[in-house]
Amino acid sequence: MCSILIELKAKQLSLLVDDQKDLNTDVICRNIDSAMSILWFAQGFITELYIDHNMGERLSGYDLIVWAIERELIPDFVQIVTENPVGRKSIAIALRRAGFENRNLDKVTFIRGTNEFQQARRNRS
Repeated sequence: MCSILIELKAKQLSLLVDDQKDLNTDVICRNIDSAMSILWFAQGFITELYIDHNMGERLSGYDLIVWAIERELIPDFVQIVTENPVGRKSIAIALRRAGFENRNLDKVTFIRGTNEFQQARRNRS
């Protein structure tokens, strides 16, 4: 299930997919099925994705990333929040193959797109 705190006027939303952690995001999904639903139904509104790998279920964060990339539902900003080094590497490889860059060289933050996206993100903060 997802807990959603959305202003009706919101145009850019952040999504956390993690079965345990809490971050200051607009939407939190505790399982992959809920995250898939949110990405599908909120197409174009989710601009930031924070993703865990180990979700305590049959599907992982890696599975969600692959699913979202195949359907072109992946936002332009993705941050990997897993503590699992193997899972982090798998997600990172999938993101790089999809055209994302690790511009901060922190091995967890990936951005796809142009400098305009980065400028818009800075203006949002």
